[in-house]
Amino acid sequence: MVKRNILEKMSTNELEKYIRLESPFVPEAIEIAYSILKSRGVIFSDSDDIRIKGLIKVKKEEDLELIKSNTWDINAVMECSNLELYSQKSIWYFSIVFGIHLGAILLAVNLFNTSQKGKAWLVILFGITYSIFLYIMYTFSRIYVPDYCILLLILMTGCGAAILQFYFWDKYLVAIKYKKKSIAMPLVICMIIYSLILLGMVF
Repeated sequence: MVKRNILEKMSTNELEKYIRLESPFVPEAIEIAYSILKSRGVIFSDSDDIRIKGLIKVKKEEDLELIKSNTWDINAVMECSNLELYSQKSIWYFSIVFGIHLGAILLAVNLFNTSQKGKAWLVILFGITYSIFLYIMYTFSRIYVPDYCILLLILMTGCGAAILQFYFWDKYLVAIKYKKKSIAMPLVICMIIYSLILLGMVF
């Protein structure tokens, strides 16, 4: 959900990006940005009003189609976007299979690609901190509750992945439409790294 108070903190130049023809933002965000600009005294010609209202209408129609076909990556589009991001599902699976720190890195790459560098570093810091915490808790659980250590690891990994999805993504990327970026490269890198680690443990 797009929060008006967040957009109200943006500059007029930043808000004008929301109403451009190639705007990657969801219709609700465009409507709010348009309303704020008008309240700030920005004057729009009749043609501008028609264009922006038409843009909002088209975005809403696209959203209805996406809702019918998507249950998660709701802002992922097949076309009409030059922005490529790792999808929510990709980040979720990487977090569960390879670790929260790697899921956080993928999300951080998305934030770097949307010019949110400070937020990207915050996500990376969370991923590393949470992974260290997870390792410590797992180590202690193997000593004190060995029968439940695997279950605890699974639950805490799921919680970390949920934080990436439902806090960081929903806070920083919820209003942006994007194309799904291929996970082939990070998948190959992860497989190589974990294969080397496994070989090191064996030999």
